[in-house]
Amino acid sequence: VERRALVGPTRVRAASRARGIAGLLAQATGAATLSALARATGRDPGSISRAVEAARREATTDRGLARQLAAAQRALARTTQ
Repeated sequence: VERRALVGPTRVRAASRARGIAGLLAQATGAATLSALARATGRDPGSISRAVEAARREATTDRGLARQLAAAQRALARTTQ
Protein backbone atom coordinates (compact mmCIF):
# COMPACT_ATOMS: atom_id res chain seq x y z
CA VAL A 1 0.00 0.00 0.00
CA GLU A 2 1.39 3.39 -0.92
CA ARG A 3 1.86 6.03 1.76
CA ARG A 4 -0.63 8.41 0.16
CA ALA A 5 -3.31 5.73 0.43
CA LEU A 6 -2.62 5.44 4.17
CA VAL A 7 -2.91 9.15 4.83
CA GLY A 8 -5.56 10.05 2.29
CA PRO A 9 -9.32 10.02 2.66
CA THR A 10 -9.66 6.67 0.91
CA ARG A 11 -11.77 3.91 2.39
CA VAL A 12 -10.11 1.23 0.29
CA ARG A 13 -9.99 -2.03 2.21
CA ALA A 14 -6.26 -2.59 1.66
CA ALA A 15 -5.44 0.82 3.14
CA SER A 16 -7.67 0.22 6.14
CA ARG A 17 -6.06 -3.18 6.67
CA ALA A 18 -2.59 -1.64 6.46
CA ARG A 19 -3.54 1.01 9.04
CA GLY A 20 -4.85 -1.75 11.30
CA ILE A 21 -1.64 -3.74 11.01
CA ALA A 22 0.41 -0.59 11.64
CA GLY A 23 -1.66 0.06 14.74
CA LEU A 24 -1.23 -3.50 15.97
CA LEU A 25 2.53 -3.24 15.57
CA ALA A 26 2.61 0.22 17.17
CA GLN A 27 0.73 -1.09 20.19
CA ALA A 28 2.77 -4.27 20.47
CA THR A 29 6.09 -2.46 20.36
CA GLY A 30 5.06 0.70 22.18
CA ALA A 31 6.28 2.71 19.18
CA ALA A 32 3.19 4.91 19.05
CA THR A 33 -0.31 5.27 20.41
CA LEU A 34 -3.37 4.75 18.25
CA SER A 35 -4.11 8.46 18.72
CA ALA A 36 -0.70 9.33 17.27
CA LEU A 37 -1.27 6.95 14.36
CA ALA A 38 -4.69 8.52 13.77
CA ARG A 39 -3.12 11.99 13.64
CA ALA A 40 -0.35 10.79 11.32
CA THR A 41 -2.83 9.24 8.91
CA GLY A 42 -5.53 11.89 9.18
CA ARG A 43 -8.04 9.35 10.46
CA ASP A 44 -10.40 9.26 13.39
CA PRO A 45 -8.99 7.34 16.39
CA GLY A 46 -12.12 5.19 16.40
CA SER A 47 -11.55 4.06 12.83
CA ILE A 48 -7.94 3.17 13.64
CA SER A 49 -9.10 1.22 16.68
CA ARG A 50 -11.65 -0.70 14.60
CA ALA A 51 -9.00 -1.44 11.98
CA VAL A 52 -6.66 -2.75 14.70
CA GLU A 53 -9.37 -5.02 16.06
CA ALA A 54 -10.12 -6.31 12.56
CA ALA A 55 -6.40 -7.03 12.00
CA ARG A 56 -6.19 -8.75 15.39
CA ARG A 57 -9.17 -10.98 14.51
CA GLU A 58 -7.69 -11.73 11.08
CA ALA A 59 -4.37 -12.74 12.66
CA THR A 60 -6.17 -15.32 14.81
CA THR A 61 -7.42 -17.15 11.72
CA ASP A 62 -4.66 -16.40 9.21
CA ARG A 63 -1.46 -18.17 10.26
CA GLY A 64 0.56 -16.45 7.54
CA LEU A 65 -0.46 -13.03 8.82
CA ALA A 66 0.25 -14.08 12.40
CA ARG A 67 3.76 -15.19 11.39
CA GLN A 68 4.39 -11.97 9.49
CA LEU A 69 3.25 -9.89 12.46
CA ALA A 70 5.49 -11.83 14.83
CA ALA A 71 8.46 -11.37 12.51
CA ALA A 72 7.76 -7.65 12.17
CA GLN A 73 7.48 -7.30 15.96
CA ARG A 74 10.84 -9.01 16.42
CA ALA A 75 12.46 -6.81 13.77
CA LEU A 76 11.01 -3.66 15.30
CA ALA A 77 12.10 -4.73 18.77
CA ARG A 78 15.69 -5.07 17.52
CA THR A 79 15.65 -1.55 16.10
CA THR A 80 14.47 -0.02 19.39
CA GLN A 81 17.05 -1.74 21.60
